[in-house]
Formats: sequence, structure tokens, C-alpha cells
Amino acid sequence: MAESGDKPRSLPVKQRAATLGKNYRASKDIAWTTSGDGTGFHLLTGAEKDGYRWRTAASLSETGFDTDTWIGNACVTESGKHAAVAYAPRTFTNKPEMMSRGAFTAVVDLETGRITKLPFQATLGYFSPGCGRGEDAVFTALTDDTAKSPESRLVTVAAATGKVKSKVTVAGQVTSAIPVRGGLAAARGNHIVKVTGGKVREVATTKATPFQLKADADGGVTFIDRVPQRAKARAGGQEAATVSRVPERDLQKASGNAQPTALARGNLTGFDLTATPSGEVYITGKAASTTSRAGGMVHNPGGLAKGALVSSHGQAAVTSRWADGKDSRIRPEEALTQRTVRTTLKTIDTGKTAVLDATPGDLIGGAKSARAGNETSPVLTAQSASTATQASGPVDDDRYCSVPRGDAKKQAFQPTPRQIEWAVDQAVVGKLNKGATRGANWKNTGMAAYAPQSLFPLTPLKGGSGVDWHVPAQVMLGVTAQESNMWQAARTVVPGVTGNALIGNYYGIKYSADGYQKDPWAINFAEADCGYGITQVTDGMRMHGKEKKDEHPKTTVQQEAVALDYAANIAAGVNILIGKWNDTRDDGMTINGGDPRYIENWFYALWTYNSGYHPKSTAGSNSGKWGVGWTNNPANPLWKENRTPFLENASGGDDYSHASHPQDWPYQEKVIGWAARPISAMFGPGDFQAGYRASWWTNVQERTQAKPPIGLFCDATNNCDPSSATDGASNETGKGPCMLPVDPDTHNPLYLKCWYTKPAAWKKCDNAECGNAVHRFDDTYPEQPDANSYPPRCNTGLPAGSLIVDDLPNGTTPAGSSNRCSGVSSQGSFTFDFASPSARIDLHQLGAGNGNHFWFSHTRSKIGHDDGARLYTKGPRRPRRPGSDLGRTSRSAGCAAPGPARRARRAEGSGTRCDAEALPEAPTCTTVGYLTFTARSRLRWRPCHADRARARQPRRIPGMALAGRGTTAPARA
Repeated sequence: MAESGDKPRSLPVKQRAATLGKNYRASKDIAWTTSGDGTGFHLLTGAEKDGYRWRTAASLSETGFDTDTWIGNACVTESGKHAAVAYAPRTFTNKPEMMSRGAFTAVVDLETGRITKLPFQATLGYFSPGCGRGEDAVFTALTDDTAKSPESRLVTVAAATGKVKSKVTVAGQVTSAIPVRGGLAAARGNHIVKVTGGKVREVATTKATPFQLKADADGGVTFIDRVPQRAKARAGGQEAATVSRVPERDLQKASGNAQPTALARGNLTGFDLTATPSGEVYITGKAASTTSRAGGMVHNPGGLAKGALVSSHGQAAVTSRWADGKDSRIRPEEALTQRTVRTTLKTIDTGKTAVLDATPGDLIGGAKSARAGNETSPVLTAQSASTATQASGPVDDDRYCSVPRGDAKKQAFQPTPRQIEWAVDQAVVGKLNKGATRGANWKNTGMAAYAPQSLFPLTPLKGGSGVDWHVPAQVMLGVTAQESNMWQAARTVVPGVTGNALIGNYYGIKYSADGYQKDPWAINFAEADCGYGITQVTDGMRMHGKEKKDEHPKTTVQQEAVALDYAANIAAGVNILIGKWNDTRDDGMTINGGDPRYIENWFYALWTYNSGYHPKSTAGSNSGKWGVGWTNNPANPLWKENRTPFLENASGGDDYSHASHPQDWPYQEKVIGWAARPISAMFGPGDFQAGYRASWWTNVQERTQAKPPIGLFCDATNNCDPSSATDGASNETGKGPCMLPVDPDTHNPLYLKCWYTKPAAWKKCDNAECGNAVHRFDDTYPEQPDANSYPPRCNTGLPAGSLIVDDLPNGTTPAGSSNRCSGVSSQGSFTFDFASPSARIDLHQLGAGNGNHFWFSHTRSKIGHDDGARLYTKGPRRPRRPGSDLGRTSRSAGCAAPGPARRARRAEGSGTRCDAEALPEAPTCTTVGYLTFTARSRLRWRPCHADRARARQPRRIPGMALAGRGTTAPARA
């Protein structure tokens, strides 16, 4: 990671007058931006008078979500004093229902850092929350393809207090809602609409679905309007868009007859809009003003980076990205450290630029704000209140997912990226068994013998045959990047090490008995997803007897292999993708002629890999409808229309900052982006490289056009025609690009389901216009070697006769490679005592340290902190045989407090000595104490303090699980 010192934290004093202007000390201008990492979603602010020194207004996260990156959206109210925020784990974008309405919500006081978490969820769509006139903010929640009734919920909140002022639900898909005088302005289909008290009235007709609505200082609304392309074939040129405006008088009248005024025009992907909180609207990127009236309504100074955020008084435009230049993949030991943010500020008056770094953590509200940011959302508190079960031991006996967390024998092995690429190359051609047949007790997991592609035989790919008729490796590798960042185990595990399996939505809240959520807007987390490993295999992965309706369970051997073995997981994932190809192909749905060799031609299969498919065979019972769903349709207003290809900037170069806001792209576009630009992956501690070989195109333009035209899958055949949506359309229904006027019944579960059913083409692959795969490993390559990161210490080095009370039962061999440690020798018992079932959420294990196993958790205050009390964990140990003084054993614990990485070094009988040494490549952790025990004592933590008198006072450390074994134990591998 880049260090915060790489760039200054604020503009040097000597440079401020020249860069900011002579009167900067009197300025009230505040710049703001957002960033996310494994610790939370951060809202950052900087005052011009302080040289834009960045501070953190809020860091928002939720306990129990094991994610590599928190993502989100934010907006600032008219006064510039309050912000509204929607935030969620990155992986929520992989589930349509989570993307549509799963984000957690909060409001933040930017001056004091006070955080108020809100009791509802919202969409992760780029437009929510929305700010405009006044101190209110509006959060939008949408339904997805599975909803019984397509609706949009708009919740207006007083940002200063966090109180809900209104909650309305309207028919159809409403996007880009913002507060204006007398109600809300929003987009519905190709219309600007006014929403007042649940009533929707048209204001103006637009060319396509308007987006980026901004309330301007004169009371009107300025927005971007895409100029639809009518050609059905491949688009050779750039799509165009205009900056347009409707004045306040038309918003108040809402007659439907207003004519928007076009103020500027440019390439659709070349520009964007931003605004100060008070309503000064700016064009960022490149667009040409088309009328003299633009100068008074919209500022178009030029030279501002597309997507920049303008400061509160319009003094600077800010762009930000992770300072290390990476994507969402980080070193496991960085998972719980803030990522440095590199910001570029362009001062609008002087035209000069400053590059500054910020490390989230300098909280405006101090410790109180830090606690509030990590407190449980009221949504989760309400949902979990009635589902508490007894917590005993590290394994969740009441789970629904098949392979548990917390079982030392059932730890997942983390492969290297090279192993993953090798396995994908073998699996897509059916050669995986040649190099990956597993003997009994593979990696000491206790599993029966198996071969991955005997458990999951390669499904034939329909439509043809031959050596090239298979899944392109980069398509499948793109799936692994998007689904899991190429992780088989939890994010704290490095290649060659074992740990808890990566499991999607393992903890949660159960549905009601009939399986229907009474509140269609709440995400019910007890309906466990049970998606395991690299490809997030879900189907059949629930415990036997706890399957969903019509779910076919996998065998125990299959379930364990999927959860613990990367090769089996990939074999299963390849079949899932092939199944989607075959389903769509059976119904005549192909892309660009349907040759599977080419990257773009998997667009339909990837579309349905994420959101499911509605077969033609079911059309008779579905009012004649079938096809690919609306949620992932590129024309869906859920996705930002002026997006470039995922991970690509407007010039065709790399832009890995997109990984910090993946909610702007549909799933299939993200996967194709990863195919073109491999994720940065860890091969070993400190060794980051491209995770796999990239797919290739004959030129940059063809790679850019791997993203299809937005309107390609939107036409009259699926009742989706944004360019002519005005013809007799009703005000009550059908105001999105998806209209379905033949379904007047809003209670019909198929209403507003614009399922597309036709073959599509925008390229000629025979003319070398399409992307090509690179199969790096043929079947002459053996399985690539395991990494041996952080090899364990198998010999404690203690004096003869020393007594060890281990964290595993005597004789246990924890999971791990054969070159790591075998059987545990323990002369006592170790148990866990959890304050609540939730405490197990924050208990983790790793195959490293002494004896190749330790537990770790995280420190929280038990006093005056609900999470600390609920997650309180104790780990008492009792020796088996009597003795007067059996010595002392040191323990380290995961990330107990900020500070340099440490490990304790202590010999038996060493008294109160607390020596330490730095561990290279280790996470930010600290040694918190050691254990003293006798034959009659229950063991307790004794913290290491510089003050030896304090060190002699035994005490338990709240919320801290025991870690390691013997005299040396790093907190994490």
C-alpha cells in the first residue's frame, strides 16, 4: 500500500496563496469525497482555509459482513452541513436483490461527525441518495426481477435529525430522485416527473431516460439526456448526450408539456454533471455549450476531470482513487487497515492542481464517531432480535449452510492465482482430473477421495463441437475476479494457508414460514445464500434437510469439495456458466452469431449467471413472456448511462478505480472488464502481480466496444422503447424504458418484466472484431505448486516437561498442507464462552503460527457499547494435571488496537517480561498479554503494560478470543 507520506496530507502553507488564491484563509469552502476499504465506507472532508487537509467525517460498516471493500454513494444537502450515505459490502452488487434495495443508510453531520444510522435500506444505484433543495435527502429502493409488484419506494429524511419525513411507494421504476420545492423531481422512463404525496405528475418528455438530475440555484432541474441510437447493428461511433434543463415554473406546473432546454452536447461517455450543495451546476469532462443561456445556468469551465465532485462553494473539483493504484484485491493483512486515498484538487479560479493523500481515521467526531460508524444498523438490530439461538462452541450448529465456519478440520485451502488460472484452463476443456485428483484426507480435511471433474463432470457446451468449442478461460477468470476476488477462503487468508471458507451471507435472519418477506424492502439475511468459494457456488450447498423449495442438495463429498478445494469449486462453477449458455442457446438466444470462442458472445450467459433465466418453455404459464431479466439489461436506468467500459477510461486506458464503485455497471459488463484487465492478485506476501493472462482484441477500439450499445436489448419486442415512450403512455404505469403496456394489472407478477428474447449482435467476430482468450496452461502442466506463506512453527522449543494447553483438543491435526504441522499435543481443555450467538461472527481461524492453528477476533469496548457486550468472547483453559506453577504462555490477538505488528516472545517461567519483535508483512496488531495458570486456576488474559504494577493485575480483555499456541504466535498469517 502507498504510505500517506507519498503525497502531502494538505497543501503546503507556502503554496496555498499561489494555488488557492490570496484570500484562502477567509474561505468557507469545503471539499468532500468518499472512499471504501475493508474497514468501512469513508466520507472525507477538507477545508480550503486549512489547505484542504483531509479529515474523516464518518467511517461506516456493519459487524458480521466479511468483505474486502465497503462501497457506497453520498450526497450533501443545500447548507453543506449534512450528508446522506448509502453503503454496503462490495459483493452486494453480485446479487440483484441486494443491488436493488440492500444498501444500509445513514446521515452524517459534517461539522461534528455525528452519525445517525437509519432504519431502512436502499438501492446501491448511483443516484441514491439524492440531495437538492433544503436539508432533506431522498433514498430510493427498487424491486428486482423476482418481485411480485414492480415499485419504487422513495424515503425522504431530514438530514439534520435523521427523522423520516415521508415514505411513498409509486408504480414502476423511478430513478434520480432529488428534493425540490414542493416535492421530489425524478426520472421515470423518458420523462422528468414531480412526485408529491405519492402522486406522480409528468413535467417534461426527454429523448431517453434522464439521469444525473441536479437541483440548480434558480429552482430548476438540470440533467443529462442520452440521444438514443436507432440502428440495430453495431454502433461504429460515439453515442451522444445533451445537458438539458427544465425551469422551476415548469416543475411547479407539472403539466407534462414542458420543453427542456439543451445547454450543452458531447459524447455520452465523455462528460458528467456535478453541483455545489447550493445548486451551482458544473459540467465535468468534455461537452460543448450550445447556447448562450448555458453560462447563467450551468458552468462549463473545461479542464475538470469527468466525475469530479465540486466543493461546497465551487472553489475546487475533486477526484479520488486508492493511492496504491490497485483494484479491490488487497493483501490479507491489509484487510483491516484503512487504504490511503489519493485526491486531485483542481482549483477552479486559478486553474492550478494539488495532489493530496488522506488516510481515513482522523475522525472529526473522535472515538464517539468511530463507535457510531460501527454500531449495528437498526435494520439488522430489528431483524435479529427474534432469531437468537444458543451459542456454544465455534461451530454454528443451527446454521443452514452445509460446511461450517469454525471447524479446524474443515478449513478452506487458499490457492495461488497461478493455481486458479491452471485449474480454469484445465476445467473448461475437461482435463482437470489429470492433475488434481485428490486422495483421502486431502490437506488434512478428513474428506473422502475424489476427482473434481468426476464429482462435477464437464457439461457439454451446446451449439457445436471441436477443440475450440468451450468456455474461454478469461470469461471464467473474470467470474472468479468479480465473485470473490479469486478467494477460496476468507479474506484474511494468504496463498498456501487455510482458514474459514469464503461463504456468501452465511449469517442472517430467516424468512417467515411461508417464505415471503412481509416487508418487500427489507433484506432478510437469515435466508442464507450459502455461496461458497471462488465461484460462489450456491445451489445445493445448504445442509441436508434444510434445502430451499425445489433445491437439489449436493452430496456431502460434493459440498465439502466445493467449500474447501479450489479445483472442485472451479469445476462446479464452470458447469453453472455452461448451463446458462445452454439455456439461452436452446431458446435461440445468441450473441454475435454464437461462437463461444469470443469474449463478448458470453454476454447472455453472464447476464443469467447473475440474475437467472426465464425459459421459453415456461412462457405458456407466464402470459407468453420469457427471456433474460430486466435487472441486468444495459438499458435499465439502475445503471449509469454515461459509463465507460468497466475498468477503462474515456481514452481507452486502464481505470482500476472503477473497482471502488462497481454498482455503476451490470454484472456481465463487469466480468468482461475483468477479462480484459486482470485483477491484481497476491502470489505470496508482498508479491502482487496480474492474477491471470488478459484476453486480447486486435485494437483498443474493439476492446472498448466489447461493451454493447445501451439500447441494444431495448426495443418493441420486449416492450422497451425509450425513444418513443410518449405514444399514448399512461401516467399510472409503464413509465420506464420497460413499459409493458399489455399488462395493465399491477398485481400481475410479470408486470414490468421486460425480458429480452432475441439474438443480438453488435460485432462481426469473423472480421476479428471480438475478444480472444489466452489458455496459458495445456494439460501437460501439472497442478501448480502450493505457496508456503508464513510456515508454522511445529516445535515450540519449550523446555522438557513444559505443559501446553492448546486451543484444539489433544490429537487434532488441523487442516493444512502435509508440509505443515501434524497432531496437536494438549494437556488440558480449551472452550469458548460467547455472550451471544453474534459473537461467533467475529471469531476467525488460520492455519499458521505454532502448531498451524490459531483463533483471532477483534477488541471492542464492553462498557457502554452494545456491540462490545454482544460480541464479548472468553476462552478459558484448564490444565489436566496438578502442579504448583505450570508456567506462562503468551498469546497474540488479531488487531486488538492500532500499532505496529508484534508477536510475543516469552519462555516458560519468564515472569512478567513483555518483549516483542516486529513481524514483516504482518497486519496492524498488538500483543495484549499472556496467560498465567496453576492447577486450580481458570486462565485469564493478563495485558502487557509498560507499567509492571498494572501488568500484575489479571483481567479479561473484552471481545478478545485467544490466538496461537506456545511461546510464539503471530496474530494472522
